[in-house]
Amino acid sequence: MVEDSVNCSKVEGGDILKKRFVVGVSALLTVVTLIAIWQFSAQSAADSSVLSGHLAEVLNQNAWLNRVVDVNVLESVLRKLAHGFVYFILGIGLAGVLSMRSPRFVLIMVPILGLVFAALDEFHQSFVPGRGPSVRDVLIDLGGVCLGMLIMLLLRRCYRHFSSKQILAD
Repeated sequence: MVEDSVNCSKVEGGDILKKRFVVGVSALLTVVTLIAIWQFSAQSAADSSVLSGHLAEVLNQNAWLNRVVDVNVLESVLRKLAHGFVYFILGIGLAGVLSMRSPRFVLIMVPILGLVFAALDEFHQSFVPGRGPSVRDVLIDLGGVCLGMLIMLLLRRCYRHFSSKQILAD
């Protein structure tokens, strides 16, 4: 047994390796997601619209959906969902990177980091032709980060719950 300096508890050597693996994979996920966010934000408005517009047109070929929502509205909704989804993945990554810290620390730091990254993303878009910053997008991004973080914290809690039951059963 070794002492986990972050959580101040005794843990098996394998648990430390598992935690370090989770942190490493999460760091990679976070970096890849930040690069993807940067790439998407660097697209001009026309290039960005082509991607979401094409998907909206494909989805709008459904007769029921075509009657319910206009293709332009659908495109706008898809763009906002994409914002939220990418930041959802970022929230998972950030929560994983901080997984060796207390849940309270994660609950504080992940939204702060998500807000900073979202604000920087919108600032970056202000330099891209045809695009500009949006407070609504920052809020959507923050919601995605928080949802990803909450999913990670829930998975962490479930893992600890079931792994402690397994130890007691042995």
